[in-house]
Amino acid sequence: MKRKPSTRKDKRERFSTKEKLLAQLLPQCESEYEKAFGHPWNAGRMARVEALTQRWRVEAEAWRVMYEFRKVAAEALEFFESRGLELRRPDNGLFHAYRLHKLVKQRRRFLEAVVNDVREDYERPPDRRHWLAWTMNFAKPNAFAKLPQALPYGRELSNRELAILSILMTDGEEVDFKRDMTVGGAIEQELRRMARAAERAPLRLKRVGSGYASAPPSDGDDGADDVPE
Repeated sequence: MKRKPSTRKDKRERFSTKEKLLAQLLPQCESEYEKAFGHPWNAGRMARVEALTQRWRVEAEAWRVMYEFRKVAAEALEFFESRGLELRRPDNGLFHAYRLHKLVKQRRRFLEAVVNDVREDYERPPDRRHWLAWTMNFAKPNAFAKLPQALPYGRELSNRELAILSILMTDGEEVDFKRDMTVGGAIEQELRRMARAAERAPLRLKRVGSGYASAPPSDGDDGADDVPE
């Protein structure tokens, strides 16, 4: 039986560690970036956008902590409310049950307020990719308002360009590495994620206030040296 001729896809280098992958992935992304935009990649060019995406990292983490706090508060109240709060009940356990009982009893109003005030319908905030897609393709006006169309690169970016930009902005740290992954596979992975983010960005972020959708330059600085050419 004849072997099938090897294809270009078969010959793509596969990597056993994320470190080895990134050593090839980042130069490839830098090369694609320069070819697409006509200037070398420089993280400083995107410093303002990175500062804005950092807000969403904090916001997403705050959402996670808030809901975990609500869950723990509800569990603490439920533990004793379902059993009664009598301190001397023989089935209330020893040290840990006693300490938890004391904490719940002393701070019951606070715990109830946490459960009631953190509404279950609070929407999970958009993540970094949603915010990146919004800033690149939808936010008008924004920190780059002096440029054509008020977009950072003067036009909307393709999903692949967004993926390349996303990888470079994070130094590839958010690549979900799998053994034998290729450079092309890593880019495709990020492309799929950015495509979903770009699709949802105008829907999920249309209610964002101007405080999030813009980043005015500091006094005496029009930002001209910081934005992409």
